[in-house]
Amino acid sequence: MQERIYVCDHRGTIMQARIYVCDCRGTIMQVRIYVCDYRGTIMQARIYVCDYRGTIMQVRIYVCDYRGTIMQVRIYVCDYRGTIMQVRIYVCDYRGTIMQIRIYVCDYRGTIMQVRIYVCDYRGTIMQVRIYVCDYRGTIMQIRIYVSDYRGTMLSGEKKIERRGG
Repeated sequence: MQERIYVCDHRGTIMQARIYVCDCRGTIMQVRIYVCDYRGTIMQARIYVCDYRGTIMQVRIYVCDYRGTIMQVRIYVCDYRGTIMQVRIYVCDYRGTIMQIRIYVCDYRGTIMQVRIYVCDYRGTIMQVRIYVCDYRGTIMQIRIYVSDYRGTMLSGEKKIERRGG
C-alpha cells in the first residue's frame, strides 16, 4: 500500500513529494520526503524506515546542490525504542566523491561513546582516521590518529592521547 502527496507551486512545479509505504495492516513502514527547488531539482531527500510497530529505526537524509549532486548523506540508526544508536555522515565534493566520513556511536541513552572520522583525498582514498573514545558522560578519554599515503597505506601507527581520571 502506498500513498503519494505532491506539493506544487503556482506554476505546477513539484516543490515537495511525500511517499508513505504501509504494510497490509496500514502500519507505516517507510516515509520518503523529497524537497525540490523552484526548477524541480531535488535539494533534499529524507527517508524514514520503520519497524512493524511503526517505530523509526533508520533516518536517511540526502542533501544535494543546485545540480542535484549529493553533497551530504546523514544516516541515523535507532534501536527498538527509537533512541539514536549511530549517526553516519558522509560529506562529498562537487563531483559527489566522499571527502569525509563521520561516525558517531551512542549507548542506550543516546550518549556519544565513540566518534570516528575518516578524511579522504579527491579520489576518495582514506588519508586519515581519527577515533575519539568517550566515557559514559560523553567526555573524550582517548584520541587515536592514523595517517596513510595516497595509496591508502598506513604510514604512522597509532598516536594515542589519553586522559585519566575525572
